[in-house]
Order: sequence, then C-alpha cells, then structure tokens
Amino acid sequence: MKYPNSRFQSELKLRIDTLRWEPIAEFGKISDLNNFIDKYPNSSFVSQAKDTLIKLEWLSVAMTSDLTLINNFLSKYPLSKFETQVRSRQDELLWVKHNSLSLENLNLYNQNCVLCGHKDEAEDKISQIEWNVIKKLKDEKVVTDFINQYPKSSKLPEAKLVLADLR
Repeated sequence: MKYPNSRFQSELKLRIDTLRWEPIAEFGKISDLNNFIDKYPNSSFVSQAKDTLIKLEWLSVAMTSDLTLINNFLSKYPLSKFETQVRSRQDELLWVKHNSLSLENLNLYNQNCVLCGHKDEAEDKISQIEWNVIKKLKDEKVVTDFINQYPKSSKLPEAKLVLADLR
C-alpha cells in the first residue's frame, strides 16, 4: 500500500476483502472456497468461507452412497454442525451394506456403526440365525445360554418352550 498509516487503511482493507469474497460467496465452489481460505487466511470472511465450505461438502455427502466420502467428511469435520446427520447417513449405509442373513455381516454392522439405529434389528437377526442352529442341538445348557444372551430375541418364546421340554 502506498500509505500504510492512512486513517482509511482498515476501511480499504475491508473493501478489498469484500471484493475478493463476494464473487466466491455468490458462485463459489468447494475448490474456490479452499483457495480463498488458503490465499487469504487473515480475511475477515475466512470464518464465513469455512462455514460455507462445510455446508457445501455436507451437501455433497448427504446424497452419496459412498462410505469413504462420509468417513472422510467425519475425519475432516468431526465436530461440524452436520455431524449427527452425517453419522445417521453413515449408519443407514452400513445397515444397507451389512443387512443380510449373514452373521459376519450383521456383526460387522454392530462393530462399525456409531449411532447404531438398527442395532436391535441386527441383534434379533443374529439371534434368529443362532437359534436355527441351537434348536437342533437339543442341549439344555446351550438353550439357557441363548435365552440369557438374547433376552429381546423374537425367538425367546420358542426357546423357552424348547427349554421347558428339555427339562
């Protein structure tokens, strides 16, 4: 600046800042926002740029079915205001991926979910799969262990009947 000690210095700085920010605020893409933040880290609009960046990235993640993108968002912005929504999307995708009649997949869901919106459903499916094996064994101890391990199982009434017959 030609006159660094001018009384208009702060006003001029704000005007220059505003001229740099306005086109990005109006038409900015993720790359534009990242460039702005990197190029002008002391701008009075950096905070607004970061908020807009997180919002745009959230919008790109909100509709994805790619768990890697979701996990990257959560790594990059672990405490963002969109964390709950992103984790909910993550949970739904994990459930879709692991919702099957496979013990391995259902256990993977239970191990990897954070919000675990389908945990009870996964546990019940696991108990059904295990019950189909256990009921053929006709072993009182194994049936008792099943009842203790899965007190909410939809197979509990049947297990109690089998246990009564075994006694």
